[in-house]
Amino acid sequence: MRILVWSLTCVLTGTAVLAVFAVRRWSSALSSAFAIQTIGWGVFEATVALVALVGLTPRDLSAAERLVQHLWFETGLDVGLIAMGVTLALTTYGLTQGRRLGGVGAGLGIIVQGAVLLVLDARFLALAGRFV
Repeated sequence: MRILVWSLTCVLTGTAVLAVFAVRRWSSALSSAFAIQTIGWGVFEATVALVALVGLTPRDLSAAERLVQHLWFETGLDVGLIAMGVTLALTTYGLTQGRRLGGVGAGLGIIVQGAVLLVLDARFLALAGRFV
């Protein structure tokens, strides 16, 4: 449920940023790319959370063990997502000598998503790990 709240917050925040930029006729490649990443990841996370919510069933011990293994896998993906965002931001900044900040904004957006997902997954892993 927390991921669903986070994903909806991302979609609303990213949309608000783009709307403010459009209304005020501001232009920032960094902020626009960050907002677009935030919206895109929010939509993806909301879809995954809703599919998981629909398929929710009571669990036994073996299902709890599989859940913990899956959470470890997701935690590793979250770390990889952060690394991917750092790579994108640093590579874009380095290759363009700071002239094109769209890739930096996209990288920062990915870093934020990965960091929040890492915190949510690690917290859930700590809770679920007590029962296995």
